[in-house]
Amino acid sequence: MFAIRSLAVVMTFLVALTGRSVHGNASGAPVGACDNMTPGHSVPGQTSAAPYQLTVSKPVFGCKETIKLTLNSSTNEQLKGYLCQARTDVTKYVTTGTLTAIGGGKNFCNGTGSVTHMSNVSKSVVDFEWTAAEYNAGVPVNFVCTVVKSFNTFWVKGPKVTVTYEGGHCPAGAAQGIVGTWTTWAAIAVLMVASVL
Repeated sequence: MFAIRSLAVVMTFLVALTGRSVHGNASGAPVGACDNMTPGHSVPGQTSAAPYQLTVSKPVFGCKETIKLTLNSSTNEQLKGYLCQARTDVTKYVTTGTLTAIGGGKNFCNGTGSVTHMSNVSKSVVDFEWTAAEYNAGVPVNFVCTVVKSFNTFWVKGPKVTVTYEGGHCPAGAAQGIVGTWTTWAAIAVLMVASVL
């Protein structure tokens, strides 16, 4: 009887390990991953090139402008999880701007420049939006992602892409993007006409 119980315990443990290796963290990256972007999977990340890519809608951005990013695979690989950040320096945990996942994601790190998955359901593409902050003026922004294919297979800071600020000083409270800029000039023109009349 003891041998049967021991065997049952061992089998349960093995099943738990197997399930863990396939599914990973369903609710997103752990808080401890914010700095080094390494998931707590107790196994090392892959050293090969990641089969995923991160692309941006444009390589430059303006004052408080919003740009779009896409995380996917050129070889049709799916992914279960991700942690993406907008950093001024890839090697340092200093995020900037506001990064959000379209269709579901959460930000649990300091600031608003990080986002992770909310479900470990396999996905082939993830779309993001990033809005620049006033202090991005003159500073390149590096988008970097840790991508999890399975519990034992992941790439730390794998896909990366850099965008560059174009324009002069971007003060706090400045209008967003081109539309905001034209709106501001239109308001000034109306005030000038009103003062003449």
